[in-house]
Formats: sequence, structure tokens, C-alpha cells
Amino acid sequence: MKYKNFNNFIFIFLIFIFLFLLRFNSFEMPFERDEGEYAYSAWILRQGIMPYENSFLQKPPMIIYTYLLGQIFFGDSIWPPRFLAFISVFLTALVIYFVVRKNYSQKVAWTSAFLTSLTLSFPHFTALAANTEIFMILFLVVSFALYFYYQEKASFWVWFLSGVFSSISVFYKPIAVFPFLFLYSFWIYRLLKQKISFTTIFINIFAASFSFLFTSLLILLPFLISGKINFLVESVWQFNLSYSQVWKSYGLSGFYLQMGKLIRVWWILILLFLFFLFSKSKDKNLILGLIISSIFSTFRTTIGHYYLTFMPFLSIAAALGLSELYSLLSKKFRVNFVYIFLIVLFLMLYPLRVQFGLKPEGLSLWIYGFENPFNESKLMSEKIVENSLPSDYIFVVGSEPQIYFYSQRRSPTRFVITYPLNIYSPKREEYQSEVVENLKNLRPKFIVYSNKEASGVWEKDSPRIFIDYINNLISKDYYLIGGSVWGRNKVIWQDKLTDEEKKESSLLLYKLRNE
Repeated sequence: MKYKNFNNFIFIFLIFIFLFLLRFNSFEMPFERDEGEYAYSAWILRQGIMPYENSFLQKPPMIIYTYLLGQIFFGDSIWPPRFLAFISVFLTALVIYFVVRKNYSQKVAWTSAFLTSLTLSFPHFTALAANTEIFMILFLVVSFALYFYYQEKASFWVWFLSGVFSSISVFYKPIAVFPFLFLYSFWIYRLLKQKISFTTIFINIFAASFSFLFTSLLILLPFLISGKINFLVESVWQFNLSYSQVWKSYGLSGFYLQMGKLIRVWWILILLFLFFLFSKSKDKNLILGLIISSIFSTFRTTIGHYYLTFMPFLSIAAALGLSELYSLLSKKFRVNFVYIFLIVLFLMLYPLRVQFGLKPEGLSLWIYGFENPFNESKLMSEKIVENSLPSDYIFVVGSEPQIYFYSQRRSPTRFVITYPLNIYSPKREEYQSEVVENLKNLRPKFIVYSNKEASGVWEKDSPRIFIDYINNLISKDYYLIGGSVWGRNKVIWQDKLTDEEKKESSLLLYKLRNE
């Protein structure tokens, strides 16, 4: 027993070190816009100001609570949510290790855990950000583990816990619904196949359903008590229905794009998956179903981090595929499983070798490119802090909410991103008019204007209510004090800008006249 515990300790230590090496230079990497949105929402919540009503956020509240936790214990820095994301991936890998070890060999278990750590850190899916999927996946995997460990012998309390974890996962991101629907359907099917009584099945379903609803109620309680639940429903549910329709116009282009990245970089992973498909694994249908249902929830989007959902299940499949490959090779050759695994690990790490020598700012550019003003946002925020008071309002013309968080300055409107003003929805014109009215009632001391197309300031098919007003407002009541300009692989602040430099500047800072 002592020897077994020592082996577990060594394995946990190795996973921790391996994952740290994959993520060490990402802890201080500049926030991307989603992270900025979550951080700002958590920051205003600490002040008793309700998100959704004061920050138009499309994600359910679990991500706000997570960022809030990081801010309370570690302060207003970049690294706390990244550290929590690191812990989330670490725990996910450990859960997979212990549950796979119960049904398969030790080799398959630790291979699954190492591959999970690596696939959930895939930079080409922007996995190094503290995004919703990283936290959602942990609770999805725990629910899967409860079935995988207990299967038909699961008690009332196992089903009850499964409902709790399912709720938490869905309230990080609703795309978890599809793999959960498959998981529970498969679970019930197995109970029926084992001729478990209908009464027992009904009680188990009731346990999971009750705990899911009760946990959901607790998660929503602050918004129910404050009477602000309607704002949450509007942005998380109503607007997202319109937002999801946008992806339909892309067809399968987003899926082809992201799968192309995966196959090009990690072809060895796909090869191992093929060995899994031809294996005789007793859990092939379950794992394959979870992969397919996870992909089904995301296949229309072009956004990479959505596709992280199926990575833990693909990792288990690849580990089983590697075991199958080893069995075939060992029949003809004297081979060592560890050596084969190390070759696979090398083939997966080698295409990512560039990232390990980059500083946080360079890593951000490598992942997101120059199309997004993430590196520039902190510099812009520093200029705002130098020239304003904490009570001053600022407004960002674009979708760069990280600037609000960095500068610790509030927005005069709930629309801290401009996507809802441009993405088609029944309320698009109403949203634009609302922002105009907000800016008329409360003039911000500074306006940050993003020249980057990815910021979504305006789209050609969008109404011109907002863009015409903001351009007129700036020309009449504000003056340019400088902008962020890229020099030799470094962003710098420049006070005086020529017309040409103004066009090339990613972020421009305007100050209210007579201030």
C-alpha cells in the first residue's frame, strides 16, 4: 500500500510539473477580450454593482464567481484566473487518471492524464486563457468519472452529486448540455440493459434532476434576490439565441478550420484515435459518443476554445489507441511502452517548441497575432490611470473590456463590448440607441477607439445609429492625446500622431475637452 501511494505521489508531482512547463509563461500573458469581460464583471460585483445589468455578458455567472474568487484571494492581477485555470486542468487530469486506472491498466491511466494536460493546453485552440471551457470541462469530466467508476452500481447519492456537477458545468457554459444529454442517456440505457427496476431508475433520475435544479437556483440566487435576473436572461439566453444563428451562415467552415489545425499539428493524436476505433475497448461507444456529442455542441463556430470540450475524451481514446498499437507491435518486436509514449509526447510537443521560449507578451502575439490589441490594452490603461481619477468614467469604442479592468474605471453603459451593437438580433437598434442615450447622460472623461477590425466597432450591414453618433461626439467634444503604436516588436505610446500613424495605431485615446 505504501509503495502504491508513493507511486501516486510521484505521478501527481510529474503531472504538476509537466502542466506547469506547458503554461508557465501564460500566467502573465495579457488578457484577451473574454477574460477582460469576466474580470471587469467580477470587479464591479465586488463593489455591489450587478453584472449583466451593468456589463452585457453572454456567459452564465459561474465564470464571474471564479474570477471573483481569484480577485478576492489574490488581488487585481492577471495571473489569479490563469492560476485557477491551471488548477482546473490539473484536477481534470487527476480525475481522469484515477477513474481510468480503475477500468484499465496503470499505463493507460497515466497516458490519458498526460495527454489530457497537453490537449487542454493546446495553444492553437487558445487554451492558455482562463476561459469558460477550462472550468466547465472539469465538472463535465467529474460527472463522467462518476458513471465510469460506479456505472450500474451508482447509488442515489452518486446520481445526486452528478446533478450538482452537471449544473455547475452548464452554468460555466451551456454547450455542456449536449455531452451531458448523451452521458445520462447512455447511463439510463445501461441500467435498462441490466434490467434494473424502473423504480430505481426513476429515483436516480429524480436525484440528478433535483440536485441540478437546486444547484442552479443557488447559482442564480444573487440575481434572483436583487431582481436583476431579467438582464441575465436577456444577455445569456435571448441574445445568445440570435448570436448562435450567426454561426449557421459559416456552415462547416469553422469546424474545418479548427480540425485542420488539430490534424496539421497533432496528426499523431488522430492516428492513435484511429487505432482506438479499431480496438475492442469495452467503453468505445461511450467515449466515442462523448466526443461526437461534444463536437456537435460546437461544430458551427470558428472560435477555437469551444473545441476544447472533447479533448479529455479524445485523450482517453488516444491512450487506448496507444495501448492497442503497443499490443500490435509487441507481438513482433521487443518494445517498451514508455519509449513509445515518449515518442508520441515528443511528436506532440515539437510543433509547439516556439512557445516555450517566449515571454508573456510574445506568447500573446504568437497565439492571437497583431489583429487584436491585447498587448496594447495595458499600456492604454496606464495612460488613463495617469490622467484620471478612480471615479471617472471611460468608454471603449470596440470590444476590449480588459481596458476597463486594467484601469479600474467604469463604463457609462452596460455594453462594454460592441458586438451586441452589430451582431444581428431583434434588439440591435435598441441596443445602439441605448448606448447613445447613456453617453448623452454621462459623458466619459476618456474614449478609447480601437482601429482593429476584430474589435467589432462597426460592420457594414449594421445600423449607423451608434457609429455616426460616436464619430460626431469625438469630433465635437473630444481631442486626441495619443495612441499605441508598434515599433520594433514592441508597442509604444506616442503623444503626437500624423494622419498616417493615426490610421496605423491600434488604440487611440481621446480626452473630453475643458477637462
